[in-house]
This record gives sequence, C-alpha cells and structure tokens, in this order.
Amino acid sequence: MQAIRTTLPRFAPSYGYRNRLLRVDLSDGRIWAEETAHLLPDFLGARGLAAKVLWDEYPEPVDAFDPRNPFMVVPGALTGARSPYSGRTNICAFGPQSHPYTWFTRASIGAHWGDELKKAGYDGIVVTGASETPVRILIRDDVVSILPADELWGRDALEAQEMIADVDKGVRTLTIGQAGETLSRIATVHTESTSVAGQGGFGAVMGSKKLKAISVSGSSEVPVAHPERLRELFRAVAAETRDMRRRDLSAMNEQLAQEGGGHARLTACTAYCPSPCRLEVTDVQGCQFDRKWSGALACVSGLFRGGGRMALYDWNVGFRGAFELNMHANRLGLNHWEILVGIVPWLRSAERAGLVNELNGQPLAWNDMAFWVRFLDDMAYRRGDGDALAEGGVRAAEMLNLAPEIMRRYYTGWGYSGHWDGHAAFVNYIVYPFWIASAIHWAMDTRDPASSTHGYIQNVIYWGPFGNQYKRDEAPITWEHMKGIGERVYGRADTLDPLSGYEGKSVP
Repeated sequence: MQAIRTTLPRFAPSYGYRNRLLRVDLSDGRIWAEETAHLLPDFLGARGLAAKVLWDEYPEPVDAFDPRNPFMVVPGALTGARSPYSGRTNICAFGPQSHPYTWFTRASIGAHWGDELKKAGYDGIVVTGASETPVRILIRDDVVSILPADELWGRDALEAQEMIADVDKGVRTLTIGQAGETLSRIATVHTESTSVAGQGGFGAVMGSKKLKAISVSGSSEVPVAHPERLRELFRAVAAETRDMRRRDLSAMNEQLAQEGGGHARLTACTAYCPSPCRLEVTDVQGCQFDRKWSGALACVSGLFRGGGRMALYDWNVGFRGAFELNMHANRLGLNHWEILVGIVPWLRSAERAGLVNELNGQPLAWNDMAFWVRFLDDMAYRRGDGDALAEGGVRAAEMLNLAPEIMRRYYTGWGYSGHWDGHAAFVNYIVYPFWIASAIHWAMDTRDPASSTHGYIQNVIYWGPFGNQYKRDEAPITWEHMKGIGERVYGRADTLDPLSGYEGKSVP
C-alpha cells in the first residue's frame, strides 16, 4: 500500500483535555479529528468517553472481528498532566475473549503511551475498518500517517517496537505479537517490555484489522488549571508513599550473579508513578534460549515459576525460568492471567482427575522448560491443541470436550477466570462478607472487575488483620482500626467490619 498522511486541525482545549479525538478508518484510509468538548463533563475519563462513543454509534453490537468493531485507545482525564499515578490508558472494543457474547469491554495499559498521546494533542484514538495488508499508524502531533508494515508482520511484540524505534526516533509504540496476528482470543496489546493490556483479547482486534502497531510522539503540555498546586500535590504524595514499596533486592542480585549474571531493580510501571513497585531485571541468561533477557515481572507473571505455594503450582522452573517464560509470552503477545489462573489450573485439575495427560502428543511436563515453550508457541501459532487453547479456557473446554465442569471452577463469568471473587479465589484469598462487593462488580461488568476489586477487596484482605502475618515489622492492625478507616473513607464503619454481614458492603 501507499503511505497516507494527513495534517489535522486543533480545537480549543480545556483543562486536562485536548478537545480532539483522532479517528482512523483503515478500510478507506480516512484520517480525521472530532471535538470532545461536548461530551464533558458528563462522560469523564477513558471509559466514559469510550462508552459514550460506542453508545452513540453502535445501537447494535458487532462481532469482535467485524471491521466495524471500534478499536479505541483512550488515556485518562489526568494522563499527561503530571498527576500522581495518572499514566494509565484504557483500550476498549467488543472483546474477543468475552463469552458467551463478545461484549464491549476494556483493558488498562501503563507505561508512557497514553501520556505521549495526550501531549500530541488527542483525548483518544478510534480505529475502525480493516486493511487488506499489514499497516501501522504513526502520530506526530498534528501529522497522522497510515504506513505499510509488511516487514513487521510475523515479528514479536518487542521486536516490532525495536524496529519502529530504529526508523521513527522518539516514539512510543503499541504493538501486537504473533498471537494477535493469528486472532487468538487471549492476545494482548503491548508497549515497552512489560506494559500490557491483558484481558479482553484486544491484540486479536488489532490483528483482524491488519494493524500491527500505533506509534506516537507529542511535544505539547497538557493544560491544567493550577499547575503549581498540582506539583505540590505530586510532591506530597511522593513523600507519603516513598517507603511504601521499598524492597531489598541484594539477595536476588547475589543469586543472579551466581547463576550467570543479571541485575534486578524496582521501577515505575507507568508515567508519573512516585512509588516504583515493578521488578525490572536486565541481562538474565535464559534457560531454554541461548540469549539474555531484559524486562520486568508484573502482576501474575511470577506464577510461571510454580514453586509449590499452591497445590496446582507444584512445579518449579526457578526464577530464571519464570522470567524467561514471562518474556517469551510477552513477545508472543499472550495473556498471562488467562494462562496461569485459568487454562493451567483447569488442565492441571483435569490431569489429576485422569482426563488428560498430553497435548499435541507431548506429555504434560510442567517442570520442563521445553514443554512450556512449546505450550506457549502452540497457543500463539494455533498449532494442534493450541488452536483451541488460543480461544481461551472456556471455549477450549467446549471445543476439546475436556472437563468443562472442572473449567467452571476457575472461570467466574463472561469468559474470564476469577479475580478477587468468592467463586474462584484460589489465587487471591478472600472471605465472607467482603466478597459481596466483588460479586456486585462481577454482576455489573463485562469482564473480571480487577480495577474495581483491587481498590477495596485486595486492600481489606492484605492491609487488614488477615494480612498481619505478612507485615511482621509493623504494629498489628485491629478491626477497630479497620472500622475507623471505614468511617473516614466511606462514611460508615460497617463497610470494613467483618461482623456486620453484608450491611454496608454495597457502599464500596
């Protein structure tokens, strides 16, 4: 295809917002901009803007792989404005992973891409249509281009970013790996080494549009009403949280040195985060691949190691093995949560029940790195049984006719495995009566409500008396403390009182 390039007009901005939504139709190569001011303040934030656009333009749902499916990338209201913890960006579309319907849903991604888009002068981007050949989108302030990407197709997610960076200096890039190209319903969207829009299968939406990457570079500041006051607040939050995530990594670095080299440190997972908590590791010698790996371990990725902490995770490939599998899955563009909290527990339980002992003619050998690499590759490239697994655990159990009743232990609803809920909480411990808040979230959402349940459920369990055994150097927290926090944060003590039953739990 021939490159298409357009220079877009700017509209009068408002505080926090650029008053410009970028629209791209890959079917006919159109690029245009629309104002967003008329949507504010009724539809604040990334999810608000995306849902309003969808509500107005899609009176009936479309299939996830229909070219009409709008692939939306929308930063938050304060993204790009140097507000603490504000760097998140939402990706929204009709989600391939959702089941039994491909509901309109969302995922969140960090790092610096959303920050850069706001600095380029956009409140979001909506991509519709589909190209006949691989393409990428390049945004440099007002100049937006659709470029051929044949040389990127077939490359993994990180390699594609590196190739783009060699050609277009200074850009931030969203990419998909091979799983997105093969339309795996558990395909992810990546930026940098480890920031991932995991749930939803949005990598497959990009793949269905033949859209390999979206790159952006911006040069203007996001306007705020009181910039000096915002800076004061940022410094105050940073001072308050400076020690919250401190961790001694000397033992880990000594172990890495003994095992062939590498270095671990804590970094921020997103722009303007004042309390780095992500474990970033560089130059770690691989176990299965003859190469060194650099990247980060985040969220559930540590479960690749196994280690016996829970019965279904009784293998142990060590830290280096886990880090290598984490990075290999990232490069392929596969959803770690779906694999490690959905597919693997289902397969392991079916294995223990005597219902399965091999995949693609290979024995299930969870302590074998070669088995794990084949397992991930088969999903990404849709080889043999991997073709069914690429559809996600719920659909795979149906397609393979393999232990659907066991599968349901690990999948709470809508095609997603349990995340801080009372039904499938074998990874995240949760007790009565607090799980009612997550049950309400599950009933109201179209995917696992991680962003909502992390804010209340996780903190009740971890920071409250249940978690005292993990905080040995701190004074124990009592339920009287918790009730006081409930009074201050939610306006009533019974929100954090375990003896009050469900009364008050609907408030959070």
